[in-house]
Amino acid sequence: MSALTRKRLLAASLTLFFLTGLAWGVPAVGLSCKLFVDILATGVSPMKTYIFLLYSALLCGLLAGTKRDVGRGFKRWALGLICLLLLVGTGEQLWFTHQVGVGAHEVLNVYTDYEFAGTRLVHTHIPKAFLGQWLTEVNYRFDAGVPFVGFYWRPVLVAHFLLFSAACAMVVLSIIETARHDGKVKLFLQIICGFVALIHCVDGGYFSPQCGLSLVVLMGVQKPRLGLWSVFPVLLTQLPVWHLSNIPLLEEYFRLGQFALFLCLGALCVGIQSCRLRYLSLVSIITAAVILPVCRNNIVPGARMTGTAWNQILYALQPLEKDQVVLVLKQGRLEDTSLVELRGQERLGPYTQAEVRLKKTTTNYGLCRDLGLYLYRFPINPAPPRKTILKTEVYQPHSGRFQTLRKEVPPGSLLNFGVSYLGEQTLVTKELKVIPDRDS
Repeated sequence: MSALTRKRLLAASLTLFFLTGLAWGVPAVGLSCKLFVDILATGVSPMKTYIFLLYSALLCGLLAGTKRDVGRGFKRWALGLICLLLLVGTGEQLWFTHQVGVGAHEVLNVYTDYEFAGTRLVHTHIPKAFLGQWLTEVNYRFDAGVPFVGFYWRPVLVAHFLLFSAACAMVVLSIIETARHDGKVKLFLQIICGFVALIHCVDGGYFSPQCGLSLVVLMGVQKPRLGLWSVFPVLLTQLPVWHLSNIPLLEEYFRLGQFALFLCLGALCVGIQSCRLRYLSLVSIITAAVILPVCRNNIVPGARMTGTAWNQILYALQPLEKDQVVLVLKQGRLEDTSLVELRGQERLGPYTQAEVRLKKTTTNYGLCRDLGLYLYRFPINPAPPRKTILKTEVYQPHSGRFQTLRKEVPPGSLLNFGVSYLGEQTLVTKELKVIPDRDS
């Protein structure tokens, strides 16, 4: 590696560290970055975006600073540990559903002491428990896996964490190995698919479309023929789960195709010699990141209601008029500002829900910035209903059955605030909904 390349990598590392801080502090920057990271790993929270930016920054710094050959064989170790983690995560999900006597494809939520977490086989969150044990000081922990901690023996969580740490180390070493012995295209694929596979070991699991394709590519980076043949077992194991889940099948195919397109265009961008074609492929990636979410919203049922970056951007840009009264939710306290006047608020657990009157015309983004609201979770309800119902089925440990629960909560309650009315006891429920009753 030449001295010029090392300087460029070091500059890229510093730029990415700066961009991470900017994305964390300025939601507009965070949303712009999340638009691309959503292709790799879909999620409501921007945490995957921050992790990807830090991951990229650290890799650029390591590649710039590593001069010695680390040896070979790390790609096999990385792939093996990732597969083991995914197998363990799937086993934990099946064990949990078996404990409460429901089918593997059921949506299950766990609630305890104002903490909420949900999981299902097609997108499992159970492995988040090994991180949840260290999240006691994190400010915003909604659906961060904290409630699952109570279902584990602590040494199991520690062992899971150590296994994940070993996989992270092997992925980093495999990337350094690839940079030394393989071309730019393989390096790009190893970096992207290594990240995607690792993140799904914690959030999403094996049955996510991006995870399956990332495993195929990681095998192909080692041996192209192995990657080609692995397509069939991956699809044969994933397709039945997609068909049985309550997620529209078109959604899974769309995410798979979007990720595949990104990998193809990215490989073309880093591997081609022509500057004009490289520029064209880069423009194509940017264009696809903007246009494909629009297409998804038009063709996938219910896509407009999901927490993708595109939907969050549309939500952020929604206008709010002067003197309009809206309902807002915040983890923490709310006070009057130059933009809003509080009309009444209710606090429960860590959350505060309040009606506020706008003193000026603004947007959802402007109001979130003014009050410090968590934009990514859609914390503003511009037209709250007169009545809101919390509806779910609660697991009864003594009988081993689920009992329907229907509870009236404050009008317009968002999910975070609504579930706080379940109290502080530990509950396992099926899919939980906070339903506005606008006819009341």
